[in-house]
Amino acid sequence: MPLTMKFTLTADEFVETQQVFSRALASPVSRFIYQATVPVGMFLLLGGMVVAGLKLNVALGAFSIVIGACITATRTSRARTLQKEFAQYPDSSKDLEFEFGENGVLVQSGHAKVEGEWARFNRFAETNDLFVLLTPPRGLTILPKRVLSPSDLDALRELLRRKLPRS
Repeated sequence: MPLTMKFTLTADEFVETQQVFSRALASPVSRFIYQATVPVGMFLLLGGMVVAGLKLNVALGAFSIVIGACITATRTSRARTLQKEFAQYPDSSKDLEFEFGENGVLVQSGHAKVEGEWARFNRFAETNDLFVLLTPPRGLTILPKRVLSPSDLDALRELLRRKLPRS
């Protein structure tokens, strides 16, 4: 018997999915850059403060402070940018319906009905609130757990484990 989900995606779920992609599903180089951004920015910021504060090289210290602040601010403001981006999608407030079976996934929205085999997906990731399916090269299918009963949640998790590798 197929498992069905019907939901409207939220901006927070969209943001969390992008974070999951950056942490777990992106290429190793992209993951490194994502994870190193804040520590590198903070290092430059603090190093610049020390260099400028000790008056070793005030110009270099100021430059390091500015670059470190920019790097850190860019990464930490990413969630707000993604929420604004999500609001611009014309279908962001429309219901989506997914039907999962042994042979594949059926997705329906107000505009389209698409059926895909499991081979279309590379792998999946799971967070406390979501399942995220990866479709190459950068397609992400977002499945919020909030719409599933505990038994349906277990059934979907088991189906995903059988059909896809986990990240």
